[in-house]
Amino acid sequence: MKRIILTAVILFPLFSFAQTLFRSGVFLTHSTGQNIWGPNGSPTSIPQEIQVYNTNHGYTGSQAVSMVRQSWPLNPWENEWERWHRIFDGEDPAANITPILTNNKIVVVKSCFPSSAMTGWGQPSDTLNRTVKSVYNYKWHWRSIVSVMAQHPENFFAIWTNAPLNQANTNPNAAMLAKSFCTWAKDTLAQGLDPVMGAMPPNVYVFNYFAKLTDANGYQMPQYAVSNTDSHPNAAATALVAPQFVSEIFGAAIAYEQGAAVLSVMPASQQVTSQAGTAEFTVTTTLGWTAQSNAGWCTVTPSGSGSGILNAQYAENTEVSQRSALITVSSPGIADQTVTLTQQGAAVVLNVTPQSQQVESGSGTAEFNVVSNTSWNAQSDAGWCTVTPAGSGNGMLVAECEANGGSSPRTATISVNAEGADPEIVTVVQAGASAVLSVSPVEQFVTSEAGAAEFSVTSNTVWTAVSNAEWCTVTPEGSGSAALLAEYYANSVNTSRTATITISAAGAPDQQVLLVQEAAAATLAVMPEMQQVSPDAGSVVFSVFSNTSWNAVCNATWCNAEASGEGEGQISAVYEANPSEDDRIAVITVSTLNGGPSAEVLLLQEGLVTNVEIIQAGTFTVFPNPSGGQVRISGLSLAGGKTRWLLADQAGRLVKSGEAVLQNEMFFDLGKPAQGRYFLILKSDSGTQWASLIIN
Repeated sequence: MKRIILTAVILFPLFSFAQTLFRSGVFLTHSTGQNIWGPNGSPTSIPQEIQVYNTNHGYTGSQAVSMVRQSWPLNPWENEWERWHRIFDGEDPAANITPILTNNKIVVVKSCFPSSAMTGWGQPSDTLNRTVKSVYNYKWHWRSIVSVMAQHPENFFAIWTNAPLNQANTNPNAAMLAKSFCTWAKDTLAQGLDPVMGAMPPNVYVFNYFAKLTDANGYQMPQYAVSNTDSHPNAAATALVAPQFVSEIFGAAIAYEQGAAVLSVMPASQQVTSQAGTAEFTVTTTLGWTAQSNAGWCTVTPSGSGSGILNAQYAENTEVSQRSALITVSSPGIADQTVTLTQQGAAVVLNVTPQSQQVESGSGTAEFNVVSNTSWNAQSDAGWCTVTPAGSGNGMLVAECEANGGSSPRTATISVNAEGADPEIVTVVQAGASAVLSVSPVEQFVTSEAGAAEFSVTSNTVWTAVSNAEWCTVTPEGSGSAALLAEYYANSVNTSRTATITISAAGAPDQQVLLVQEAAAATLAVMPEMQQVSPDAGSVVFSVFSNTSWNAVCNATWCNAEASGEGEGQISAVYEANPSEDDRIAVITVSTLNGGPSAEVLLLQEGLVTNVEIIQAGTFTVFPNPSGGQVRISGLSLAGGKTRWLLADQAGRLVKSGEAVLQNEMFFDLGKPAQGRYFLILKSDSGTQWASLIIN
C-alpha cells in the first residue's frame, strides 16, 4: 500500500513545538457538518461559539482560535470512512489532503449519516471489500487513518464519530452496530486500550458526535432531526453540538500545543519471521530519546535526537514458540512509550537416528539420538519394548527390551511425534533365542479302549509331530508351548502295543515319547456248542474265535481233540466208534492263557440204534438257572412228540434221564445232583435239543 503522506513527513525538517501554535484550522464538511456549523435556524453557530470561546479565555491576536468550513472532499460528493482511508493513504486521485495539512494546523474530518447504515459485525475477509459497512471494516479504516495522522505531529486532528440516523431511516440492528462502533472509538481506541492500535497519538482527538444526539438504542432522537424522514441535524442539534465542538476540539488542540514535548513511537507492534533481521519503528519527538529492549535477542538503536528511525535488530529464533521483545523509548519529562516486536517461532525440527537398531535376544537397551527444537513424545507398538515417553529439544531416546523367549527375531516400531512435524519412525530388531524343545511325560499308558492322551510340549518355536503307528494319530504341528493330542483306536488284540511319537523343531534335537496301549481283554468263542454224530468212528470240526492263544483238550478217551492256536482256528475232534447202544458225550474244553476265558463244547455220539437228526443246541430256555434241581423249560421248537431227556455232567456222565411229552413249557424235577455245571438234553424222533444248567 502506498503511503504518500508518511514519506513527506520523513522529509520535513525538525521544528520546535515551543514556536508552534495550534489555534486555527479547517472543518471539512458535507451537509451534516454544514448544518452543525450553523446557524441553521439556531440562535448560535460554530463561528459564534468561537468568538465566545476567545472572549472567555482572553485569546486575542495570534492567540485567538479560528476555524473555517470547507465542503470537502468533492467530486464525488462522498465522505464514507472507506474513502477517508484511501485519502489518508494517498490513494484517491480526486482528493489530495496534503495541501490541507500544509495550510491548516487543525484539521477536523467526519462522515455523514449514511455511515450509520451498518450491516454486521464483520470478519477479516471484509477488508477485501472496503465498502462493506461492518464493525470490523470500520475499525480497520479508523486504525489506518489514525496511524497516518500520528505521522503528522505538525497537525492536530479531530475525527468525528458517525452521524446518526433517526428511527424511520434505519433498523434496530444497524442502530445497535453504529452505537457499538462509536463507543469503541471513544472509550477504547481514544483511551489507548485497543490491543491492535495501542497508545492513541497525542495529536488525534475523537469527537463523539454520535453519542450527543442518540438514545440508548442508537437512534437519533427525533428532536434533533430535520423530520421523521430526514436525519440531517436541525437547529436544536446545532444549538447542542456547536458549543461542545468549540470547547472540546480547541481545548484538546491547545493542550497538545502546550504539551509540545511529545513522544510517540509507531507502529505499536510488529511481527517478524523467525530468521534474523531488522525492523524499523518511527520515533516522533522534538527531544532526545533513548531506547532499550528487554530481550537479549533483540538489540535496538540506543538513542536519538528528534524524530527518526529506531532500528531493532533481532537474532534468529531457533525455538518453535514465538517470542516478544518489549522496547521502551524514553525522553526526559515525558511518559515512556513502549512498542512490541514479536518474532515467529522456527519451523519444527524433528530427526531421529539411526533408523534401526539390532539387539541380542536377552534383555537390554537400544539408544536413538533425537534432534529437535521442541517437545516430543515416543511410543512403541510392542509390549516387550518400552521407550522414553517424552522429551524436549535434543536428547536421547532409550528403548528397553525384554528377553526374547522365542526363536524367531521380532521387531518393535517406535513412532516419535512432535506437533507441527511429520512423525519419525525407527525400529528395534531383536534376535531370537536358541530353539528350545521338550515333551512330557516321556511315556503314557492307556487302556485298550479308543481315546486320546495329551503330552505337554515346551518350546519357543514351531514344531511338528509324527506317530509311527497307524492306530495312533497326533497333532501334526504347533508353535511354542502347547498341548500335543494323541488319539488312538481301540486295541482289539490281547497284546499291548506301543506308538513312538517324534517331535521335531528346527535347531533343537528331536524328542520322542511313547504311548503304550494295554492289551484287549482275552475273548474266546467255540462254535458250534454241540455236535451230534453217529455211532461210527469219524471226526468233526469246531471253529475257534479268539484274540489270544488257546489250547483244547477232550475229557473222553474215545475222543481226541487236542489242539492249540492263536486267534481264529479249528479243532478237529476224532472219535472212535460207539460199541454201545447208549449215547455218550465228550466235553471239549478250550482254554486261553494267563487265566483268560474258557469254553466247552459237546460231542454227542449216538448209540448203535440211534438215528436222530442233529438239531442246533440251545434252542430252549431253562429257568431258574442256576437252580436247586427243579426247573421249567420254555421255547421248545418240537412240541407234541415224545422225548427222552438226559442230564449229563461236565465229564459226559449220565446223571439222570427220563421220558416226557414235548410241550411249549415243561417242568422237570431233576432231584438233587451235586453242585456244578450240567447239560440238559432233549432227544426226540425229530432231533436233539440241549441247554447248559448250573446246579447250586
